[in-house]
Amino acid sequence: MALDVQLGVSPASWMSDELPWLGAETPVPVALSEARRIGYQGIELSGRFPQDPAALRDLLATHGLACAAGRYHGQLSARPVEEELPGALAQLPLLEAGGARVLLYGEARGSIRARAEVPFFKRPCLRGDDAWRTFGERLTALARQLLARGVRLACRHQVGTCLEAAEDVDRLVKATGPEVGLALDTAQASLGGADPLELLERHGDRVCHVHLSDLRPAVVRMARNCRWSYPQAVLRGALTVPGDGALDFSRLLAALDRLGYRGWLVVEAAQDPAVAPAHAFAEKGFRHVQDLLGQLGARPREAA
Repeated sequence: MALDVQLGVSPASWMSDELPWLGAETPVPVALSEARRIGYQGIELSGRFPQDPAALRDLLATHGLACAAGRYHGQLSARPVEEELPGALAQLPLLEAGGARVLLYGEARGSIRARAEVPFFKRPCLRGDDAWRTFGERLTALARQLLARGVRLACRHQVGTCLEAAEDVDRLVKATGPEVGLALDTAQASLGGADPLELLERHGDRVCHVHLSDLRPAVVRMARNCRWSYPQAVLRGALTVPGDGALDFSRLLAALDRLGYRGWLVVEAAQDPAVAPAHAFAEKGFRHVQDLLGQLGARPREAA
């Protein structure tokens, strides 16, 4: 079975929503034109993109790109779904304008991802079965509301949040219904101490979106030994694109192939574009993933 995928890119190579000073000088059209020139079929949404659906549709069409996914950060571990639903539903017109069918959900309560003074291992945690049960019920309720509107919720596991370690993902899957999908992120999993391939093998039936990102092991060791914050780790180059670090993407793509994965593969690397030029690194990641797909006999299908 050949992978039936589309190859997209995260805007994080050019600009960061979490650390907005990174890439602040880069105009959005520059990022989109470079992404398309490299060969990407789509790009995930950024807070710097137009928030008017018609303007977003026109911008993406101008550059020949589809929307790979939207993003929403909520606090369902602390708030009922009724309070989060309006914000999540407000994203749907943007997804429709770009042709996306996945909304990435990040749990923001207590997140330290943007806090330069807090070591990234001092993350928030959900304590006890009751907390996980409530969180899971709320996520499932939100996911059902989105599915009724044709959009799949993909929950993100991210360093610096309560969904970081492998056991967090395991508990999340146990606490939620099948309506809740997973966005597998290779570098976030590894930085959080998990093996992304093992996560995929355990929860492949939930994976509906994939971020392909890499790590530089020497920088990661420094980050842990020196108690860096997540922003410090990003600025000093802990993360990079596939093919520029140490992770083995060939085995992961082979596993996705066996599972019959259909969806987006999104190249991502949160870096300082002043140090790691966005176009060069986005192209390096694209070439590496494209070569690995070729070895599997797969060729990304054109965006719908």
